[in-house]
Amino acid sequence: MVLLIYLKETKLYLLKSLPAPVVRFAQMVHVKLQVTLMQHHASSFAIPQPAFGRPYDFRTTEADNLWKFMGSGGLPGGMFDRVGYPDKVFKNPADWDKVLQERLALPAEFSITADFEYDSASNTFTLRANVLALADISTDAINLTAYLVEDSIIAPQLDNNVNVTDYVHNHVFRTSFAGTTGEQISSGSFTKNQVLVKSYTLAANPVWNVKNCSAVVFVRNTVTQEVLEAHHASFH
Repeated sequence: MVLLIYLKETKLYLLKSLPAPVVRFAQMVHVKLQVTLMQHHASSFAIPQPAFGRPYDFRTTEADNLWKFMGSGGLPGGMFDRVGYPDKVFKNPADWDKVLQERLALPAEFSITADFEYDSASNTFTLRANVLALADISTDAINLTAYLVEDSIIAPQLDNNVNVTDYVHNHVFRTSFAGTTGEQISSGSFTKNQVLVKSYTLAANPVWNVKNCSAVVFVRNTVTQEVLEAHHASFH
């Protein structure tokens, strides 16, 4: 399992293959710091185990590709804004608080807002993302990435060696709107108050409960992989 934590207004955190108690801690941080979590199920740790009462398969090709792209680090591991890519991305759990405070202290370079809707007639999600530059910026190429996530999925989960049959899985990665790496929105130059707008559509999979779906949007430096801003969009 891969758990991504996106802070509204600047930060992204990636915590990889965490046990349920750590997930609960992350959810507590989510409440206190207004962060958005995203869980990517990938690697051999996500293989269903029907013989042990855990038959649900959360895996996707995109999630597995992302896990490999980010280096398949040790389990558990934490990645904060993808800083340190490619060989110093994953931080020891003992350092998470320190790294968190360091990242929170940085000023935001971008602000993201987004409108997220679902049309039942066409069974289609629509996402419109607005990226605002908060200063004059000269950097590497910038990509915008958008993922669909789903909450409130009831499925078994191993928790401290106890199989919880009615575990509630939230922030589960389902798919991307334009690939796991997104698409380039700028070669790297922005002027203060410049706004870039991107719109996407996505057909809903019948397996998903559309009422529990939302979108995560972020911008990142394509060379360093650092996430510069993130936003969580729900239905109006």
